[in-house]
Amino acid sequence: MRAVQRGPPTRGPRQVEGAVAADLLRDTEEPIAAVGRRVGYADAFAFSAAFRRLRGVGPSGRRRLGR
Repeated sequence: MRAVQRGPPTRGPRQVEGAVAADLLRDTEEPIAAVGRRVGYADAFAFSAAFRRLRGVGPSGRRRLGR
C-alpha cells in the first residue's frame, strides 16, 4: 500500500481531514475548536498542531488566507 500512496497508510485520510477542515475554516465562522471536533479531534491544540503539520499553516492563518 505504501508504494501506491507514496506514504504511510494513514496519510490519505489525514489529507482528507485537512482538506475538509480547510474548507470549513474558509467557508464558516465556526470556532477553530468546533472545526477540529467536526474532523475528529477532541482537543483544539492537537487539531491545530496536526493541521499545521499537514497544511504548513495553522488554522487561524488558513482562515485569514481564505478571506
